[in-house]
Order: sequence, then structure tokens, then C-alpha cells
Amino acid sequence: MPAPPNKPRLLIVDDLPANIEALAGILVDECDISVATNGPEAVEIARAGHLDLILLDIMMPGMNGLEVCKTLKGDPATQAIPIIFVTSLGDNEDEAMGLELGAVDYIVKPICPAIVKARVRNHLELVLAREAANEANRAKSAFLAMMSHEIRTPLNGILGFAEILANAPLPEKFQHFAQTILNAGQGLLTVINDILDFSKIEAGHLELEEIPFDLDSLLGDIDTLYGQGCTAKEVTLRLQRDPGLPRTLAGDPNRLRQILSNLMSNAIKFTNRGGEIVLAVTRREAAGEKVGVRFCVSDTGIGITPEDCGKLFRPFVQATPATARKYGGTGLGLAISAQLVRLMGGEMRLESQPGQGSRFGFTIAMRDATRPEPLADAGATLTVTPLLLICEDDPVNRLFIAEALESLAVTGFEFATTGREGVEKFPARPWDLILMDCHMPEMDGLTATRHIRALETGHGTAHPTPIIALTADVLSENRAACLEAGMSDFLAKPFTMDDLQKCLHNWLIRPSEPDQAPP
Repeated sequence: MPAPPNKPRLLIVDDLPANIEALAGILVDECDISVATNGPEAVEIARAGHLDLILLDIMMPGMNGLEVCKTLKGDPATQAIPIIFVTSLGDNEDEAMGLELGAVDYIVKPICPAIVKARVRNHLELVLAREAANEANRAKSAFLAMMSHEIRTPLNGILGFAEILANAPLPEKFQHFAQTILNAGQGLLTVINDILDFSKIEAGHLELEEIPFDLDSLLGDIDTLYGQGCTAKEVTLRLQRDPGLPRTLAGDPNRLRQILSNLMSNAIKFTNRGGEIVLAVTRREAAGEKVGVRFCVSDTGIGITPEDCGKLFRPFVQATPATARKYGGTGLGLAISAQLVRLMGGEMRLESQPGQGSRFGFTIAMRDATRPEPLADAGATLTVTPLLLICEDDPVNRLFIAEALESLAVTGFEFATTGREGVEKFPARPWDLILMDCHMPEMDGLTATRHIRALETGHGTAHPTPIIALTADVLSENRAACLEAGMSDFLAKPFTMDDLQKCLHNWLIRPSEPDQAPP
């Protein structure tokens, strides 16, 4: 009769049937027991299916228990299975060797049934507790992903229309209202991003990119983004860039921008009118061929006591309750920034005194990615009148996308409100680009993309149509799933008109084919 499904699975490994029978007799009521009489058989069983615990003899012919343990602990598929040695070798050196190889316990024969049962039960309870914790983490990640999607989808429409109104020729009063909505929505987006990032860092799921980026462009973005806030508050903003730094570096520009944005935002928040903020970027020595880059944001703001400095990098904590009440914020920005810097191989440092301002700085090593400027491609042409298929089920987002495209002088587009409709419309016209939402009724965007790619393969299409994932799912595993399904790029909601314009520019450039091969 098969064991109840809730019984833990136990593997007993011993070359003597009497020993197997003794252990099985003790544990048969509590475990679903499998048996192996030699090392290779034990490894095969462990790799074939889920096991909760292994009782492993050491003295076996051929492959002994120590070799079995070393093999299992060296295999990512089996290294998490707890192993208890049950052996006649009672020397302390043997026990130490077994534990060093990764075993969780060591029982010396002759065995005491009560001790074996108690120790097995204790380790199985730890396994169950670990699985429950992992399941809770998976549930939390799924919940955060769902909430992120549900919040970002309407926020895309709010921010999108606020941006359109803020740039429209409205009376000054109403332009101010639109800008206020835009600023408030961006503040809400920052909170959502902080919570999601903190969860990913906590779970160890946040991964950094290493791609070439233009340092001057990144600093220019920071200057543009925070220069207006400084001007409105009558605070002087100065950027200092070491001319000895390469212009192009290899790293994660988005996460670096996030760190600098947090530091700049705090500097503006805590600096009074007439003050000064300096963003200095200087060169430092680094190991090997990498370049050390020192980023430092200093201000003449309210400052922080030495006692409170240590609190700032803890999640959900601000210097004092009075600061939290007066200036607001989640208390996550600096904690996330410090963690990101640590992931980049640096350490966030803070120097501050009350009334004398603060200085936040960090140094990270990046590769010099400067390359010679390529010659202009005289054959590259932009599709002047592109034809776009947009698969989006949310009516507010469809309206925003239509307005955004028309403001970018793109008038050739058509909507599909489900993935199935998008697949049906695909063969009808020569689309230059497809914007594909991932969550749609009837057929989701990933499935629709696979169907479209299959149609292209069946027709022997030489140049597949670019398909851009248009989604509020921003987790790295969701991005990977989009690319695996055959999508070409990823545009996360909420996106700005500038984001959309860059995406179109990247994918609507068509290199012209030469009339004949060069001699």
C-alpha cells in the first residue's frame, strides 16, 4: 500500500540487509522509506526524485559513504538533502570528517532506537520548517508581483495622461495641476519600486547588469531631473566630473541612477533655501584593468547626529520620528541604495554633523568600455511611416498609447484587445513592430508571441517582426520569460513618452541591404 502523501521521504543506504531492516523497523510508521545497498545506487535514487533525508552508512564496498556524501553535496540538484551518517566508525576524526563534508548529524552503531527516531524527527522538522519558509517566500513574491502589476497598470494611464497634459498648451493654472498630478504619481511609483526592490534584495533575487553606458549622459539625466527641484527651492546644484574618467563604463546604469536619485532626492529634501548640493564624480585606483569611480553627494542641509547616522541604512527607519513626520518617506531608499552599492562591490559611507550638512559617498570598480566612435552608417534608414500592432486589453492604456504615438507623429497603428486577436491580425498586414501586453484575456502575451513566431517560422520569414513586451511585471524572471517566449525587448509600465520614443527609435531603424557584395 502506498505511503500517505504527507509522509517524509527517507533513503536508507547500507550494504548489510540486517542494518537496513533495523533502521526501517524504527522509522516505517513515520517515513516513506527507500533503500539502496551501495553508493552509486544511492546517488541515482537521490538524483531521481525528492528526498527529505538520507541515513548513510560509511563502510561500504566500492563507493563508500564519505564519497557518496561528497558527490551529493557537490551536485546542485541534491546538495540540499540532509544526510545523517549511521556508522560503526566512532572515532572523533571520522565524525569531524563526515560533518565537514556536509552531513547534519552522526550516529554511531550499535544504534539506540529512541535516539535514532528523535534525531530523525528533529531534522525532518527542520526540513519542513525550511520548506514552509520557502513556500512563504514564494507566496510573498507572487503577491508582490501581482500587486505590482495591478498598481502599475492604472498608474501607467495616470502618469501618461498627466505628462501629456503637462506638455499641452493649457492655461498656467491647469498646467500646474497636471504637473502636480505627475509629481504625485511619480512619488507613488517610487514607493512601489522601493518595496519591490527591497523584497527582491531580501530574497536574494536582485541581479545587476553589466552593460556599456555613457557616464556623461547619466550625469546629465541627474542634472536635468533634479536641477528644477533645486531651482524651485533656490538651492545651488553643482556637478563635478573628473576629466580623467572614461566616458563609457560597463556596469548597471539603471541601478546606479537609482542610487544617485535617492541621494539627490534626500539632499534636496533636507537642504534649506539658499543652500548648496554638490555631486562629485572622481577617479580612484582599482585592481586589474578596472577603473575606480567615486560618487559623492554633499549638501549644506540639516545634518544628522552621529547616533542617528547608523540608523539610516536600516530598512523602514529614519533618523528620528520628528524627521519622518516633517519630511515623509518610507525609510527604504537609503537601505536599498546601500544594498545596491554592496552588490556592486562598494560600501556606502556617511559623514554628517547637525547643522553642517551631510556627505554620502561610495566607490565602485567598473570596466572602461570606451570604444572608437563608429562611422555613421550611410545605409541606415528610419521607417518614416511605421505600422504598429498594439495588443493591450486595458482601455485607459490603449487611449494613452494612441495619444502618445500621435504626439510622436506615428499614425499607422491598430489595436488588438486580446492575445488571440493579435495573433489573428498578425498575418493581415506587414507590421513593423508589435507592442505586446503580457496579461490579457483569452490568450496572454507570451502565448501570443509564441504563436506569432511559429507563423513566421512556417512562412520562412527572414526578418522576424520586433515584439516589445509591454507589461507591468518588472521582476527579472518575468523579463527572462518574455525573452524566452520570443520577444525582442521589454518596456515596463508605467513608461514615459520618452521611453516609448526611444523604444521605437531602437527598433524601427532598418539597415539598408547593399545592392551587391563589396569587391
